[in-house]
Amino acid sequence: MMNDGIAADPAVLLDEIHAALGIRNLDGAAFGKLLRDGIDRLDGRLLDAATVTALLESDVPDEDLRVLPIFPARDGSRHRANEIWRPADWRVPAALAPSVPLLALQEGSRACARAQRLVKPWSADEQIRVALAQQQPERLADEILAALPDASKPDPKKLRETPWLRDRRGRPWRPQDVLDLPEPLLEAARRAWPGD
Repeated sequence: MMNDGIAADPAVLLDEIHAALGIRNLDGAAFGKLLRDGIDRLDGRLLDAATVTALLESDVPDEDLRVLPIFPARDGSRHRANEIWRPADWRVPAALAPSVPLLALQEGSRACARAQRLVKPWSADEQIRVALAQQQPERLADEILAALPDASKPDPKKLRETPWLRDRRGRPWRPQDVLDLPEPLLEAARRAWPGD
């Protein structure tokens, strides 16, 4: 375009067009807020692998990325950072595998390095936390017991108050409700309720 016979600078012209149309450039923080506020309206097809990689390599703040369902799992699904784990030395037990999506990104990329910083590793502590959060944690008592010796900071309140211990009939009990009775009382109870 010409302005008084002089060619206009395309960058300046683009800025003028943007200003006239009300378009503004967004920094990472503004874009992160925009994404966060509108993620429920974003069509999942727009979050393809290239877009996810671009977001993870952008200057969008970590706290905004953590809440976006952009972290790809091995099964192709996408999750928020607190709904997926990165593979680590602690193995996911088969009984928990359907509830534990593992991060799947191309190793060595900047996007992968950032995603691994934002996503917790799978660990004994996470195994206990996830098992206790299931609808029937008593079905995962063995997995909880297997993780306890290696856990560094299990939540004692959750462990005490969640009914995850099974009795002989398979009924769930909260550990805080289990009594340690003297042997004569236990024997009397066994006689009074045979078959229990």
